[in-house]
Amino acid sequence: MRKTKIIEGRAALLLWCLVTCSGCAVELDKGFLSYEKLVVVDGILTDENKTQEIKLSYSTPINEPDIKAPISGAQVWIEVDNGEIIDFEEDREGVYLSLEPYQAIAGASYKLIFVLDAGNGSRYESSYELMSKPTSIEEIGQRYANLPSSTLGGNISGLWIFIDTGELSSDPSFFRYEWNETHQIVAPYPTKYYWKRGAKSNDRVPVPDTCYRENFSNSLILSNTSGISGNRAFDVPLRFLPVDNLDLTNRYSIEVTQYSINDKSYAYYNKLREFNESSGSLFDKQQGIVLGNLSSVSDENEIVLGYFEVSSVTRFRKFYNIDEFGVEVTSQISGFSQQCKASDFISTTLDSLSFYNPDDPIEKRRNAPYRIYLWEPSPSPYGTSYLRLAACVSCTRYGKLEKPTYWID
Repeated sequence: MRKTKIIEGRAALLLWCLVTCSGCAVELDKGFLSYEKLVVVDGILTDENKTQEIKLSYSTPINEPDIKAPISGAQVWIEVDNGEIIDFEEDREGVYLSLEPYQAIAGASYKLIFVLDAGNGSRYESSYELMSKPTSIEEIGQRYANLPSSTLGGNISGLWIFIDTGELSSDPSFFRYEWNETHQIVAPYPTKYYWKRGAKSNDRVPVPDTCYRENFSNSLILSNTSGISGNRAFDVPLRFLPVDNLDLTNRYSIEVTQYSINDKSYAYYNKLREFNESSGSLFDKQQGIVLGNLSSVSDENEIVLGYFEVSSVTRFRKFYNIDEFGVEVTSQISGFSQQCKASDFISTTLDSLSFYNPDDPIEKRRNAPYRIYLWEPSPSPYGTSYLRLAACVSCTRYGKLEKPTYWID
């Protein structure tokens, strides 16, 4: 389970941007901002039957490096509104896992409780959080867009990836989203041979021509169905994919994870998003802090950072071949054509490869990034080697050779 990066990032940044469900900001003075040990909670309970995870840490001073300060030795459990207790134990520093796989149930409410110093220290609790019903994802769609770019000084072409939710609901629904995408990249002139020091050319089996590059969302994406007929979410924008991100892509896949959250969680995340957008960069000077659903039972004046989320999870993955994105996109994709022209190659002999080949551990030259993509034997002992830039023959410049387990060709 991949948590939103804003929540699990630097604790000092959390100090700037966490918000309350009620939206009340707490004004802080400079002295407070130097306080070093605020408790930070990163916790989510889902309806997936799995080992659930809670992370506890301390915030770090704003002017210090990004160093994690995990909290060890805590006693952690979740209390269900029917009296059931879900116990956790520390797996590694600051990371607590449920003793058994657990699947939360829609309609039940859950409270996170933890005590520091193995029961002898301060006690902390969240409010009871209601588990929402899961909502299916009906479709992942895409459409061409040409948007203004503040960084480029003009427009940027690309694709909006959006989703539609499934079944109708009698009440408004609230959602948080994450996505991960995978680009399949195929080298146009895959290297069939590798060179070992000396006049030797060895076959590559299999030929490493296909790689995979993964990217993940790193921002808050929210939607709700309040005021929408039928309480269904349509055309929820998830990911803007610039055309140049597709330049080397042969096939594309995106998986969307939809968290069905309650109205309090939505209010929290929405305020967090608004606060960040209105305050500029996370690294700009902020005016205060807003709180989540956690508090100290031992000290009502103590500020606790983070949020305990309870949500049902729906996942949906879709695959695209690049030509499915339409001529508006494909006409702008340059692919490898600019850097890997058919006429751009070098022919030489095996005994001269050290001048071009970066695999040589001793001789590394300025024009070393070349690889053998073809080799022909000849009456001479060396034969003829045909070289191209490594960027044209080796997909590992752009991704990993290992095919993801979920990938469908």
